[in-house]
Amino acid sequence: MKINTQYRQLFQPLRMGSIVLKNRIIAAPITSYATEPSPADKFESIAAKTRGGAGMVIIGSVGINDTDSLIYFESSSLWGKKKIFEEEISMIHQYGAKASCELFHAGMFADCRMTHATPIGPCTMERSFKEVGGYERIEPDVVDETHVKGMTREDMDRVLAEYASSAVEAKKMGFDIIMLHMGHGWLPAQFMSPFFNKREDEYGGNFENRIRFPKEIVETVRKAVGPDYPLDIRIGATEYVEGGLQPAEVAEFLYEIEDLINMVHISSGLDKLVHATSYIEAPSIHPHGLNVPFARIVKEKVKKIPVAVVGSITTPEEAEEILENGFADCVALGRPLIADPEGVNKARDNRAEDIRTCIRCVSCYGVATAGCSQGCAVNPRYERELRLRVEEKPALQKKKIAVIGGGPAGMSASIAAAEKGHTVTLYEKM
Repeated sequence: MKINTQYRQLFQPLRMGSIVLKNRIIAAPITSYATEPSPADKFESIAAKTRGGAGMVIIGSVGINDTDSLIYFESSSLWGKKKIFEEEISMIHQYGAKASCELFHAGMFADCRMTHATPIGPCTMERSFKEVGGYERIEPDVVDETHVKGMTREDMDRVLAEYASSAVEAKKMGFDIIMLHMGHGWLPAQFMSPFFNKREDEYGGNFENRIRFPKEIVETVRKAVGPDYPLDIRIGATEYVEGGLQPAEVAEFLYEIEDLINMVHISSGLDKLVHATSYIEAPSIHPHGLNVPFARIVKEKVKKIPVAVVGSITTPEEAEEILENGFADCVALGRPLIADPEGVNKARDNRAEDIRTCIRCVSCYGVATAGCSQGCAVNPRYERELRLRVEEKPALQKKKIAVIGGGPAGMSASIAAAEKGHTVTLYEKM
């Protein structure tokens, strides 16, 4: 296949089990937390990434039930918002990408305020500052002295059945791929990590015991969807806490299950602790491509499946270099496709200079903003696309407009006014 772009590795097709992705750029799952936009704008934000050229688009944080698995009380299982998920699948397919569903269970950190269920996890505990290792809390509404029930065998069987039924439903709805979220301190990671898992039975203690339940999840889902349906994993290679999960253990776990899965996404961090969550949506204080070293460790161990890497990969040059060097097989972009959903097409067309680059300010991340100001510092259209599109119709009356100050706001205002048909003069102090 001839590719007329300087980013030749990025735009090679990639086989993932029984399907082929048209390129090696994945739109990573994004969770909106409590500030969900209107359904129409939410659809458009998904469509924009797909229209913009991503080869796979992942719908994030889909609970396996509507009682004790949700990341936030406004999130949902596949059954809770079935029509919305079906519309998202349709839009993703419309533009030639593959649709993936990230199945999710928050475990001990589930938001049960609306369901009044008891959160479950590896161990019986109270959700408190002391019980999560003394680290600074990040979301007091879900780290709130709530009682967490240590899972019994009966609880495990129920959760496995919910993973299986959710996977089958996702397949029936038309998702091309299932991603199991097994990182960031959620239920599977809570079992894997010695930081969380203090059990003294066959599901706690040594490495083989700690990975037993996560392996059961993978085995159960694989059996439910059959041998040929694509199955993906998202996992954190390290947790940035003393006594937490380590990259070598993660690589070993993936080695043990690689015959059951078709891809793995390498991330890092924990979602509920201030310092550790900063590595998930890394701000500018952290290095670019911070998870690439972990992806390399995994690739040295896991040989049969493609390895994707996510985290502060903000330019096509960075992404291309990762693939050229063999550090990963594809890249997952979250915030860069918020900043510029057309970024993939621009890279394909050798227009990288036109890409609106993510500045890693984290204003799009609900945890960083306490759910109050989710947006994008460089893309005001994010999840407001339809409303702004109406406002961008040509002006009925053309005017002469003076803009004072040529900073980012002044330049953006000048461009917006010019696109409406006005005659603009931009004044800047010499």
